[in-house]
Amino acid sequence: MCNLPSGPATIAGRLPAILINFGLPKKRERLESLKPGYVSWDDILFVIGGFKWKARYIGQDGFIITQSPDGKVQGKNQFNLESEAFVNYNAGKKTAYDCGECHTTGYKKDGNQPGKPGLIGTWVFNGIQCEACHGPGSEHVAKPAKANIKVDKSAAFCGTCHRRGTNMKVIPAKASGFIDHREQYQELL
Repeated sequence: MCNLPSGPATIAGRLPAILINFGLPKKRERLESLKPGYVSWDDILFVIGGFKWKARYIGQDGFIITQSPDGKVQGKNQFNLESEAFVNYNAGKKTAYDCGECHTTGYKKDGNQPGKPGLIGTWVFNGIQCEACHGPGSEHVAKPAKANIKVDKSAAFCGTCHRRGTNMKVIPAKASGFIDHREQYQELL
């Protein structure tokens, strides 16, 4: 998430330039088509993703937007970049954003960022920054060297985020029998 002077911020990844209004009027129409039609950009606190394959939207209360404010329209709240279509994600369900452990940097499970009840936990940096994997790097930035930066290439370290659930002995599959995209670590064990 970056706190932009105009438009929403992003939690995971960077938004494509088209999603952020930097005062370019010719993109205003396109910008309007990249959010659920039943909310305004003023209703959106953060955009989740939007960099590679999908974007979801967090309302001003910190909860993921899953329906229109009046509840009449449910779903059509995840924008898929590949198809350029909205699909349902937890349609109509009150869904907190509890993904900060893997999708932010400097995450702590206590509290609510920035005091919003739907944002579970607090974090130092929005999205995955260098520090998420390499730890604090002020010395490395001042004098780049292999000796003053943390590099852990172990599967166990990467598995702290690239996993599904807490049981590392089980590869949880969908009803279709196919595994989900975050289960790489369990496959390596």
